[in-house]
Amino acid sequence: MKFHSWARPFPENSPALRGLAGDFVRMVEPHSEADPAALLVQFLAACGVYIGNGAYVVIDGSCHYCIIHVVVAGQSSKARKGSSWSHVERIFLIIDAAFVESCFVSGVGSGEGLIAAVADDPESGTPRDKRLLVFESEFCGMQIRQGREGSILAQVWRLAWDCARLGLMTRGQRVSVTGATIALIGHATVDELLMTTKASDVVGGNSNRIMWCLAKRRNLKPFGGRVPLEEMESLAGQVRYRLDAARQTGEVDLTPAAKTKWARLYYAMGATEAPGALKNVLSRAEPYILRLSLLYAMLDGAAAIDVPHLESAVALWDYAAESATYLFGDTTGNRTTDRIISLLSEAGEEGIARSDLHARVCKNASADVLSTALKLGEDMNLIRRERKDTGGRPSERWFSAQAQSRDILSIQEVPA
Repeated sequence: MKFHSWARPFPENSPALRGLAGDFVRMVEPHSEADPAALLVQFLAACGVYIGNGAYVVIDGSCHYCIIHVVVAGQSSKARKGSSWSHVERIFLIIDAAFVESCFVSGVGSGEGLIAAVADDPESGTPRDKRLLVFESEFCGMQIRQGREGSILAQVWRLAWDCARLGLMTRGQRVSVTGATIALIGHATVDELLMTTKASDVVGGNSNRIMWCLAKRRNLKPFGGRVPLEEMESLAGQVRYRLDAARQTGEVDLTPAAKTKWARLYYAMGATEAPGALKNVLSRAEPYILRLSLLYAMLDGAAAIDVPHLESAVALWDYAAESATYLFGDTTGNRTTDRIISLLSEAGEEGIARSDLHARVCKNASADVLSTALKLGEDMNLIRRERKDTGGRPSERWFSAQAQSRDILSIQEVPA
């Protein structure tokens, strides 16, 4: 199982564990086996939905709200993904039970259903709360549904991340929704995620709108644990106060020092590109860091995004980028190339003859399909070939190149 090689725990002293978000993780951790990273990203996602469109930062004419989409991936129940979510849900039930009742949903089956969940009542016209947190304990099942012919679910999710106008036009119905703030929290096992994620999901799909978070069981607690109610209520009161204030904030700017730091970070991100299809998965680093910075600022009760908020956001994004690199670092965006790379890795030093690759990978396809896939892998330095003169047509044998580095460096600032 691929997950066994993931060894990096979420740092206990990470700048991402700042403010009330860090207080929540530190409160829960002694009583739970849940991964701190999973606790953190889901708590932030829920906070973002609560704030809704009440706070935003404007960059290049685009409004960025506190909305983030996260997927926690681990080893089945051993990753304690469900436990991490239960703690987040519990504190929000204390913060505002009515909000949880009306705005936390699961089991989205279609794009039409997702739009209907935030649209005003079609019969009475009664306004609905436009905030929505979709929790999918079986994210891969939703991913399969959105890949079915005729489904608009993937398209709606893209619009939801952008906080754009949602629309639906059918023969007998026309629905338009503005001001909706919809977040996604998904849980998946690593193996199932890799099996159900298509190349089109990675290249040009929704993968770059998701913060990927690898999670492992952090502690061993045979009898479980539960955060004392008085501790949970105390923190919930502080969080509620900050979130209610954030809902009335409006546009948030960066401090002069934060603008200088942001410029340096922005140049650094623009000068760095991940290899292969991974560059598509990580292509929204800039807006994600802004959204996370805004969340940290709102939880601090700050009037503007400051340098520590950017530092916390970068630290969390670095972990998400490492998680994505582990999950998709070997993905080229071409399913045939991916299959070839896998076979050549298994073959080791023996390699595989081109004719055998054709028989095993694309037997019923044209030779051009194989040629295109091999060229892509070769251009990315993931595979190599050797030709031997046989006195007639040269024989061609393919080998796995040196393993692609999976290390994505932390974002390093460059002078503005």
